[in-house]
Amino acid sequence: MDTRESLGHDYLPRVVDAQLDRLLEVGGAVVIEGTRACGKTMTGLNAARPAPSSTTMPPATPAPDASCACASAP
Repeated sequence: MDTRESLGHDYLPRVVDAQLDRLLEVGGAVVIEGTRACGKTMTGLNAARPAPSSTTMPPATPAPDASCACASAP
């Protein structure tokens, strides 16, 4: 996420960033808790990264046209 575009300034690094990165590598999901307005959302969005291209799913292939089978049912 581009925090400069959203907030008008760059992401402010948090002390938990390195730990969060390690936890995401190991488990894939974390819960970020904290007081109101402490930076939970920006920290999470900064840590979120797209999956490597080798793990992305291939484009879906169109399913056979099943609409005629459903349309003829009473």
